[in-house]
Amino acid sequence: MKVINGRLMRKNRQKNREEQKHQPNGRWVFFSVCILFITGVAYIFILSPLVDIENISVINTNRTDKSVITAHAGELLSGKKYSYIHNANYFFLDEEKIKKYLLSDQRIKDISIKKKFPHSIEISVTEYSLMSVWCVGDAMDNCYLLEDGCVTRTVNLDDALIQANSYYIISDKGHDQLSMNQCVMSQEDLDRIVFLGQEFMYALNVGINKPYVIEARGSREVRFVTDESWQIVASVKQSPQETIEMARLFITKTQFPTSRADLEYIDLRFAEKIFYKLKDGVEVEEKVPDENTEENQKVKKDEKIENTHD
Repeated sequence: MKVINGRLMRKNRQKNREEQKHQPNGRWVFFSVCILFITGVAYIFILSPLVDIENISVINTNRTDKSVITAHAGELLSGKKYSYIHNANYFFLDEEKIKKYLLSDQRIKDISIKKKFPHSIEISVTEYSLMSVWCVGDAMDNCYLLEDGCVTRTVNLDDALIQANSYYIISDKGHDQLSMNQCVMSQEDLDRIVFLGQEFMYALNVGINKPYVIEARGSREVRFVTDESWQIVASVKQSPQETIEMARLFITKTQFPTSRADLEYIDLRFAEKIFYKLKDGVEVEEKVPDENTEENQKVKKDEKIENTHD
């Protein structure tokens, strides 16, 4: 029995040694397969064109040309980086480089890029609309760009940024200088000033010159200079629609000695009262007529008929 048991033990030891010899080979096969898999994936996602950006879409443009933006972005996606990675590779896309290049267009305020796996990007453009330029002092040489009524940067009226966009200028007589991020007026008041400056042209049939003028620091009263040399004083404290209506009724009802070129200014700051002054004359107060009177209704009807015929 001892002999048999001894033989069995030797056989078992020999079998275990043979199994141990085969185990390392199995591990190497597994490791080799993993390395090949990782290498293949790395090649697909890094070196191959299978994940290159092929489609570029541009949205939210108004004044800028989509085809030009697409062409510029396409130029930046050509070629390779580090001698072997495509610039168009989805995972190695240099978004900041594209943004910086496209922002060289002075009409573009901001760029955002959204990647869509595996072949597309969407470029969303934010353009400058109507820019607020706030100038202090009499020389108009200290000017600032406002965002939401606060200073964001200094500008020169000859800057390409200003010349490439629509803008309006407010001349602030109450400050000598401003600091970065200083807020000078609410955006709501700025919007009201712009509305008045545009609508006075239609209500009074007169050109409005830039800049619009604010005389005192923190004032919400604005002076507009017409191309006929007379001025309009208004306040953004009251409804701009009511101010425009007051101006329209005044110019319709008031009789001037020869023409309205005789005016020096009209003052629309007070509800239901308009003050005006003729050149070399005295200030006159005139009540705003009630729109509901029979006479005013007739004027409105006549104006409506004239507009229809036009």
